[in-house]
Amino acid sequence: MKKKTHFLKLWMALLVFGCFICNPLFTNADAAYPDDDNKDELVNFQQEIEVTGQVTDSETGDPLPGVNIVVQGTTIGTTTDMDGNYTIEAPADATLVFSFVGYQERTVEINNREEINVAMQQAVTELEEVVAIGYGRQQKKEVVGSVSSVQGDKLAEAPTADVTNAISGRLAGVTVMQSTGEPGQNAANLQVRGRTTLHGTSPLVVVDGVPGRSLSEVDPADIEDISVLKDASAAIYGAQAANGVILVTTRGGESEEPRLQIDSYQGFMTPTMIPDIASSGEYATMLSEYQLYEGNERRYTNNDIELFKSGEDPWEHPNTRWMDELVSNWTTRSKHNISLDGTLNDIQYYFSLGYRNEEAIYEQESTSYSQYNARAKLDVPITDWMSVSYDFAGFQTERRYPTKSAWSIYGQATRLVPTLPAFWPNGKPGPDIEYGDNPVVTSTFQTGHDDETHYKTQNTLRLTLNPLENLNIEGWYSYDVDNRYDWYFQKPWILYFPNWDTAEDTDGDGFIETMDLTPTPRGQDAPEMTEEYHRDIREMANISFNYERDLGNHHFSFFGAVEQLNDDGNYLAAYRNYYISDKVQTLNA
Repeated sequence: MKKKTHFLKLWMALLVFGCFICNPLFTNADAAYPDDDNKDELVNFQQEIEVTGQVTDSETGDPLPGVNIVVQGTTIGTTTDMDGNYTIEAPADATLVFSFVGYQERTVEINNREEINVAMQQAVTELEEVVAIGYGRQQKKEVVGSVSSVQGDKLAEAPTADVTNAISGRLAGVTVMQSTGEPGQNAANLQVRGRTTLHGTSPLVVVDGVPGRSLSEVDPADIEDISVLKDASAAIYGAQAANGVILVTTRGGESEEPRLQIDSYQGFMTPTMIPDIASSGEYATMLSEYQLYEGNERRYTNNDIELFKSGEDPWEHPNTRWMDELVSNWTTRSKHNISLDGTLNDIQYYFSLGYRNEEAIYEQESTSYSQYNARAKLDVPITDWMSVSYDFAGFQTERRYPTKSAWSIYGQATRLVPTLPAFWPNGKPGPDIEYGDNPVVTSTFQTGHDDETHYKTQNTLRLTLNPLENLNIEGWYSYDVDNRYDWYFQKPWILYFPNWDTAEDTDGDGFIETMDLTPTPRGQDAPEMTEEYHRDIREMANISFNYERDLGNHHFSFFGAVEQLNDDGNYLAAYRNYYISDKVQTLNA
């Protein structure tokens, strides 16, 4: 390599000398360097230095022989010797690229340094990847059964606020079906290898070893990895794992120094497909053709059809695009997370705060969903063989809906004929087809509201013992509290019906310009309210041991566990009607 370097020096010297003789730019100093600053820059660019150093393994510190080192953007390179040492000549401002099979590639800027030592990190192969399994973690190549996994950083890249949607296409054997895009109901239905019959069709969700927790509420930025257990690998959870098991491991303190991370996502959504409904002119034409075919009298004349098409007479011949009146062109969805992790006096810590918000696609912007979440994790080493950890997760979710369901609102929008006005020309909402159903009104809070608020806290205390080299004993206790409040308040709403006797043609063009409308109450006779309170306390305790031993070419592992679950629920509901006013919406008004 030394001979190659000297030959390269000689070749470059001849090249520069030839350019000096042939190119007037080098023979005319004034032309070559219009000012002194540019001259210094060009001289520095041509300057080369000799760089030496050693390449080692980042975990073991052992030297790495045979590492390829190349000056970025050139063919100039070398390799490390048996002791991991190298020497290379390169421009002082160049970048060196270090590559070796089984290790992650590294790029290092020289920055006029003559000695650069590099520690390379091993690249984990798929089979060496550590995955979560039932009550523990194991290298994928040692797992008996079928396990799929995905890392948390891949989930955080997905442009979605709900982790159940983020795993779509990332876990083999998992089918993700999103039945609705309604805010607060955006969680996808997950199926592991199809449908089975025990415990519904959803897989069992285990978060940080605690089964029965919600996957949808976990912030994707807080997830370390997700594993899906299928067939025999899920058998340890018994019948409740008949549809598979989804294991979620949340993040903990990883860095030595304090590290602040911010993850922010703002999405703008627009409908991709809206039913194409007939216009009032098309509807009147088709209805007339049908009535003629049946031998009945036509409801609309040819003149009516032309007025529907022209839009000259919005009072008597409206052209209502119900989907356009109901559905907005754009809506928003956002997700934000800030986290801090590190190590202080051997105590690993992780704290995060998150917020997400979803808005409905309704033109009136009535439906909404918001979530505030917090997570904390502390790992405290007591001795060399004993450690304690505490996990906390808190969630506050708020859902707000109209009193009519989404399927009812959209269903009515497809039933209403375009010859009925959604809004009269003076801005008042038009009549209904039946039961007070006018989607532009029932999609708002004019009919009341359906509110739901959740307050959740999840606490886990864990003790880990390693009294012997190959023996691991772990015990944990979890205490989860879920409080839910529901307020369902209904009140009459007002729709406006025409009073044709008061119609006036003020312009004298033969069309109505003004008309009195009759406000007509719809819905129940008086305001009424139902209030519900749900409280669920879920306690779990688990003690397990795991002993592993290598004997020659054989590896033995023994595992045992005892687990206890206590689940207490409380429910209270109250109803009241005949409110004098809808302004005070409490039971004791």
